[in-house]
Amino acid sequence: MFADGIDLLGDEGPSRIFCANGTQCDELRNMLQAKGVSTIAGKPIEEVVAVWKS
Repeated sequence: MFADGIDLLGDEGPSRIFCANGTQCDELRNMLQAKGVSTIAGKPIEEVVAVWKS
């Protein structure tokens, strides 16, 4: 446990968030934008949220 939590949407956020498909990416981007999140770790969410390619 982290006493003060972890800010996953701020400057220390992840460099990539992988989704199973484009629909899932769109849903996640829309949810983040609705909450006023436009960047994660200083990058636009469009660059961070991506489809996993194996």
